[in-house]
Amino acid sequence: MLLLAIILLGAGCKKETVKLYTEEATQITNNSAIVSGQVNSSVRLDELGVCYGTSANPTTNDKIKTADSDLTNFSCKLTNLQEGIVYYARTYAVTKNGNTYYGDVVSFETISFAGLPTISLQADKMTAESGETVTFTIRANSNTDTNKDLKLVKFDVIINDEIAYSNTDEVTTIAYEREYQLQFTGNAGETFKVIATVTDVAGKANTASVTIKIADHPLYETSFLWMRTGGGTVTGVYQFGLEWYGNYSKAVYATITPASGVKMYGFPSGVYANVTTESEKNAAFESATEITQWKEFNVDGAPTQTFNTVIGTKTTDGKYHLIHITNGSYYSDYYYGTTAEVTGMAK
Repeated sequence: MLLLAIILLGAGCKKETVKLYTEEATQITNNSAIVSGQVNSSVRLDELGVCYGTSANPTTNDKIKTADSDLTNFSCKLTNLQEGIVYYARTYAVTKNGNTYYGDVVSFETISFAGLPTISLQADKMTAESGETVTFTIRANSNTDTNKDLKLVKFDVIINDEIAYSNTDEVTTIAYEREYQLQFTGNAGETFKVIATVTDVAGKANTASVTIKIADHPLYETSFLWMRTGGGTVTGVYQFGLEWYGNYSKAVYATITPASGVKMYGFPSGVYANVTTESEKNAAFESATEITQWKEFNVDGAPTQTFNTVIGTKTTDGKYHLIHITNGSYYSDYYYGTTAEVTGMAK
């Protein structure tokens, strides 16, 4: 009976097997790198990760970076590395039984700035009017320590994280210089990131960048007078892309509507005072509500009326007008009928 119990006990034991794989390092910089791996284990793991150091066979006594022990495929970002140093790394796992297993060793060298080619990017202006041309000068040189030929010089213009313009020159010398002239068209305050990248024959690269901004100007403010006499002459509204609808003889309301092709918007009353630049005006119009008319002025009401209404128009030439309506008045004349006036300020 004792022999049978021993045999049954032995049959119930599960052999512990752990297999680890280490992939080559990726995304190597001067102070970091990513090492990934896979694990196949027959038992639960208490710890999983990558150990690394400058010795050829790193262990958990060296530096480690842990990962989720429940993962089969995992990656660890190694940080605070020294530039220009050869590192060795391998995956490791510690089982619930306290046993440690290792994967294959991989090596990589962090980038050394001492060996990078140099590059500069200069612009003749950092702020440009929309439609204005900006001149860029790129100068690149091989590192004096390596004296390796340059290979590629890339010039990119980025708008909203997307490449709007790109050009790459192939180079077979240790020095490079070139000018670019580009026209920038955009809204006031809009920015464009310009990046130049040089790569030498050894594959080492360096970058330089500048940001170009479309000029943002303070808004010009002026008073306005809209007037309609009887059912006839209307003045003042057309410059804003508006029409004075109706009001034949003595209509009850003065109704202001957009002309054909013009968009009309309504704004909260506080917007007018807060908008002082072109970029602020553009942003305000992006969030505005489109309307079809302004109809607050009651020509059968008090002879003088006050308002705190802000409307806006986008005319067919693409211009934005922000309009603060503050006053309305009317008076009657035997010969001309009722003359109605609306006044305020506009930007």
